[in-house]
Amino acid sequence: MACLAQIEDSDAADENVDELPFSSHRALQLMAKEDWLSSYAQIDEIADVLLRMSRRARQPNPLANGEQEFLADVDGFTNDFHEWLDDTKEFCRSRQVK
Repeated sequence: MACLAQIEDSDAADENVDELPFSSHRALQLMAKEDWLSSYAQIDEIADVLLRMSRRARQPNPLANGEQEFLADVDGFTNDFHEWLDDTKEFCRSRQVK
């Protein structure tokens, strides 16, 4: 969880917020202040978020109960996540000012 503390450090978030669309600034500040990321460490919390997201959508969608799809292939999702994380780290390194 040390990584989450670094990600959610509001000073660090404030430093880089201008890199993102203005419309996302408020949500990012709330994410840091309310520790949103650590809630995704529990499957029940993920299920709750997916259910709330499904209710916001205008069209019927499969988000509600999406945690069941994850639980059916945890290894596959884990591998996808690590591949995405590696790509994200490389992208961030390429954008750093030298």
